[in-house]
Amino acid sequence: MNSYIKHTLAIILSISAINTFAQKAESDYGIGLNVNFPMTGLQTSNYSGKGLGGANVFTTAPMSNLLVSKAEKKFWQNLNYHLSAGFAMMGIRDRQSDNRYVNTYIDGTVSLYLKPFHESSDFKIFVGLRPYYLAATSTEKLRDGVYVVDNIDSANQNKSGDMGFSGTIGMSVALSSIVNLELKYNHSFDNTSTSPTNIKGRPSIVEVTLSISAKGIKDKVNYKEISTFEYLKKLHKGNLLVMLPTVNKTEIDGLINSGRADQISNLLEEIHQANVLVMKAFKNEFDFCPVIFYDDTNAYKVSNKLFGDFFYDLDGKPVATEKVNTSNFFVAAFCEDVSSISQKMDYGLYVYDDKITHLGKPFNTQQNQFNIFAGGDPLNYLRKRLNVLSYEDYSRKVKKLNGRLLRFSSDN
Repeated sequence: MNSYIKHTLAIILSISAINTFAQKAESDYGIGLNVNFPMTGLQTSNYSGKGLGGANVFTTAPMSNLLVSKAEKKFWQNLNYHLSAGFAMMGIRDRQSDNRYVNTYIDGTVSLYLKPFHESSDFKIFVGLRPYYLAATSTEKLRDGVYVVDNIDSANQNKSGDMGFSGTIGMSVALSSIVNLELKYNHSFDNTSTSPTNIKGRPSIVEVTLSISAKGIKDKVNYKEISTFEYLKKLHKGNLLVMLPTVNKTEIDGLINSGRADQISNLLEEIHQANVLVMKAFKNEFDFCPVIFYDDTNAYKVSNKLFGDFFYDLDGKPVATEKVNTSNFFVAAFCEDVSSISQKMDYGLYVYDDKITHLGKPFNTQQNQFNIFAGGDPLNYLRKRLNVLSYEDYSRKVKKLNGRLLRFSSDN
């Protein structure tokens, strides 16, 4: 147990040292996950490899970071140094006795990565040295059809604490700005295993590694946050165009054809009252940017940026097109649409960009949607057009949207 604790502490200290160095050097850093296959069978036909795996932490940076003169930097700019520390498990099997040997190593790697093409970092080749420390070794023997550990095995001459090194060569291909795929061959300089009575040294292996850049993930998250922040700062100087519903010809024809033409005036008044409440909610609760309204009959014109004198202000008064910031706007509407949150048709306050594409957070969240009992009326869930909701229903949604936009656009 004490030996296990020491080995674990050694790994933790190695990881901490590399992460500290990476942060100070402002280099790339992350973790690697690998699988390996020992090549022992090529050296001794009596053995076959057993595929296992491991993990490591790494840091890498251009060699030019370590140099001072411009001439040296230019010469070395296509070379990166790469440092890693981690663990690897490797196994071989004796085909005659069917014994299995499993070793766990603490590894360190020092490599040089070369970019063959100056204009691209997507492909690299590398060479390096891989010193190791044998943390644990075990022999598994087949007894009554079950493998059991037998640590008293004279054939296994590996001992915990053994040290050595191997050489590594390979290539790396960038799958994305975060993930790299590496294929490498590690040649052992101290593998002397020659017979079932002599298991000694670390086997040579072929290894496949997925390197995941923690810095790449961090940069991507930061870029998204910065992009959202900058977009909000831009919209703060623009306009919110709020689309209001109107009665469409299909609804009117439906009422006429069903003998309910007397309900047309009620429908018109209902929609008018709803729009008045929506306008009041935006007037009282939204101050992120100036708000302009337009009818849904002009939705096609707005989405195609075919602007005309069809806008009106918070008091319902016409607004000339030249007074609307048509180059910097986003769109909102209380309507029924496929929610990007629930992935189903929901009624709520939806926010779109100037191409009428759903925006993500903080524009659209679960708080934008009404539940299935919108307005406190369960029958609204079954109605094609909701009964008029209260001012409080609309104002709560507008107030929450306004608060999120102000909070996310704040420098603090």
